[in-house]
Amino acid sequence: MSILTHSLLATYRHSHISDICLNQFDGNNRNHCAHFVGHVLQLSHGKTCHRMVHRSHRVMGGGSILVSDLFDITPNVRELLSSPTTGQGLIYVSAPGSFEQIGSDSYRIKTVRKRHVGMFLDGAVWHYKNSQNRVISQPIADFLNHYRRQTNALWVGDLPSNSRPVAFGQCN
Repeated sequence: MSILTHSLLATYRHSHISDICLNQFDGNNRNHCAHFVGHVLQLSHGKTCHRMVHRSHRVMGGGSILVSDLFDITPNVRELLSSPTTGQGLIYVSAPGSFEQIGSDSYRIKTVRKRHVGMFLDGAVWHYKNSQNRVISQPIADFLNHYRRQTNALWVGDLPSNSRPVAFGQCN
């Protein structure tokens, strides 16, 4: 099992995506929440920063950049009804209607403008705060209010099985 630690995540605190992504897919006009998670966990599922820069689907590597791509590979995804004070995984915030059941025990997140992802560890969420252009950490209860002008829902899941968390400066 992949292990997140506070010391590993703290190496990213206040970092801009240009300090994390060596592929130079780092414009402030883009949403980098999934991109940050993709690099930290070394996940290259779906659309990646490397493919966006090199414009070739044959090129591999880089971090996943879409929230939906990460949601699709998140095991044991479920709605969060009470904040965990222990454990680790991925956490998603969006309007309640953004999450939809597609099978008896399978879910997806719709393609909507307001959806966000981070990593949770022992009650704290680490994510790329696009409005501040940097990585932050905050309590799960505060993460629930990420989109202030809408009612939000939180969904969590385990880290994808191919996650390989790395400290700042070791991303692909």
